[in-house]
Amino acid sequence: MTALSRPLPSLVVRYFRQFWGYAGGRILILVGLTLVMTYAEGVGIALFYPLFETPDKPSNASAITSVLGALHIPMTAASVLPLIMLLFVIKGLLQFLTLRYQFELSRRVLRQMRRRALDALATADYQHVTGMNAGFYTNLLINEVNRAAGGFLYFIRALSPALSASLLFLMVCILDWRLSVVCIAIGGVMIGLTRVTGMVIRRYSLVVSKDSAALTSLLIQVLHAFKYLRATGSYRRFEERVWGTSERILDNDFKASSASAFSLAMSQPVMVVFLAGLLYFRAVIQGAELASLFILLLYFFRVMNEVFVLQTTWQGFIGYIGSVDLVRDTTEQTEGSVEPNGTVPFTSLTDAIVFDHVSFAYRTGRDVLTGIDLRIPVNTTVAFVGGSGAGKSTLVDLMTGTLRPSRGRVMMDTTDLATMDLTTLRAQVGYVPQDAVLFDDTVAANLALWSHAYTQDQIRDAAKRARCLEFIEQMPNGFDTQVGDRGVKLSGGQRQRLAIARELLRSPQILVLDEATSALDSESELAIQQSIDQLQGQMTIIIIAHRLSTIRNCNRVYVLGEGRLVEDGGFEELALRRDGRFRRMVELQEVAP
Repeated sequence: MTALSRPLPSLVVRYFRQFWGYAGGRILILVGLTLVMTYAEGVGIALFYPLFETPDKPSNASAITSVLGALHIPMTAASVLPLIMLLFVIKGLLQFLTLRYQFELSRRVLRQMRRRALDALATADYQHVTGMNAGFYTNLLINEVNRAAGGFLYFIRALSPALSASLLFLMVCILDWRLSVVCIAIGGVMIGLTRVTGMVIRRYSLVVSKDSAALTSLLIQVLHAFKYLRATGSYRRFEERVWGTSERILDNDFKASSASAFSLAMSQPVMVVFLAGLLYFRAVIQGAELASLFILLLYFFRVMNEVFVLQTTWQGFIGYIGSVDLVRDTTEQTEGSVEPNGTVPFTSLTDAIVFDHVSFAYRTGRDVLTGIDLRIPVNTTVAFVGGSGAGKSTLVDLMTGTLRPSRGRVMMDTTDLATMDLTTLRAQVGYVPQDAVLFDDTVAANLALWSHAYTQDQIRDAAKRARCLEFIEQMPNGFDTQVGDRGVKLSGGQRQRLAIARELLRSPQILVLDEATSALDSESELAIQQSIDQLQGQMTIIIIAHRLSTIRNCNRVYVLGEGRLVEDGGFEELALRRDGRFRRMVELQEVAP
């Protein structure tokens, strides 16, 4: 059942509660401003009545006349007209404050929606995040959040005419019950029309939101795979997918706009038909003078104008409901997949990292690791080697708490990671992946990750220790040189050394190098190997490697096969072990023991 299949009051309450979670009691301030603004306008209109009052034809506003008399204000144009002008000036100022406050609330809701979505992502379980579509979530954080905030703006704008129409309608009921009946009839027709077209708009709006996410995902893939698509002549085939999705978005958006246009186009004819019927009844059948209906007509037009504005803004809100629901549902789903986290803070590693009978399986597959028992002493350098799929990276993910063991325990000294505050642990872990993570900014910004906690001397020293100071200084602007998206302006070796320098700047207790040299040339590999050798004994270093030449100087090598620990020992010991798996790997790579 779609949201719009619910009764309208239930639908309003549902989204009011949802937006209350972002804007809070500030919505009530907006309601108060609207009511005061409308009351000032309503009283201003009512003050016209005394001007039409004559002894033989008293007006319907005896209460207003009595109030003016109590305030010793003469019922003359000279006295009443300045008061009317003052009230409408006050109304104009209140309207300005109301509109300004609407925009301020919209900005707040946008910030809150985006922050909540980002916070949910920051604490989400790793397996949930890896199952996400990157383009979908990117589109959500950029486009759908903006559209949802636009939906909120329409929603609170709809509150204003709804409150104004209700208050003015109460005044109409007091002055002329016939006119109130006409207003009710028109309002009923408008609500019915809005309900029908709103269901159509909402359906197509949701489709547009989902297809927009798919289009963003496709465009991101086009940019990332552009070199391959160009080199293989496959760009046109991918382009056809982009255009197909784009056309679906345009078609559904057109259908939603057409439904909205029909609803808006019918509003004025409905209002005129009912108004003409009222005037015909009062003037032709009852023989009343049209001049005597001037004030009632003024009220009528104000009420109908507010109803018309209400319909327009509500239709606008319905057009954004797809985004509002998408942001809410995705955020709640991500929040529901929060990563488990303990409370024991990590202070320092004093003894060893311990794997105690550890096994791991992904949620939908067989065991990746089985019965792992190992101990990594503090400030030693160890390596994990093995074929693809042996479980090397999974072992490191378990060590950082990114994944949780299916069985067994991973411990820092004697503290189980299941009870540890992982935020404090990860602050002491440096990680260099195979594809260095660099951002489209300067060298210095990439090393410091935009933190102001480091001095220029500290940044320079980290670059020197990672053996990248020389090539940085040869760049056109040194540390202020832009590296491009993902470091595209740098070579592979330069990117990796910058990534190592960034981790050294953080001074971690544990440094993980996940196949950091597997795609580099021999010269770059040698430079990075020398950087690693200089760090030995200063921190606990874990190296995942395919190229065995980079782990010759490790204190210990762990060999994995089919998810099990099959060998461990020193490099030379394992390289000389008869019929050993590591020895076969050494021989295949022609690495001398």
